[in-house]
Amino acid sequence: PRRNIVRSLELAATVTFPFVYLISLLLSAYFPNQFVLPNLIKLLFVLTSILGLLVWITAYFNLGLLFGVLPKPKKIIKKGLYHYFNHPMYLGISITFLSLALLNGSIHGLLYTLLILIPIIIVRSILESKEIQKIRSL
Repeated sequence: PRRNIVRSLELAATVTFPFVYLISLLLSAYFPNQFVLPNLIKLLFVLTSILGLLVWITAYFNLGLLFGVLPKPKKIIKKGLYHYFNHPMYLGISITFLSLALLNGSIHGLLYTLLILIPIIIVRSILESKEIQKIRSL
């Protein structure tokens, strides 16, 4: 029974987390230009969002087959971006969505990113850090 519950949670998380990201993008796109930014600032946010995507994708490839939606004890990765950051994928996600909300001038997207998306990412990183501590103590 416990194994079935874990599988159900993994399936729910696998489906839910991409929707959390999607909602942020939809809010930014559906409620754009609520504040206007100069073109130079917009260019800065374009470059920052590209940087965030590059960090996100690079971290994903650094994880390889160890990537998972729910935190669980696995091997500790110390290569690539994981050599410099504890949670580079979450860093990339946060930078990307924050930059896109600002680029679109979307207050709704910005609030969602700051009040929903980033707190979820913080909780996930704390849970993953606890799992990493379990591995190190073995």
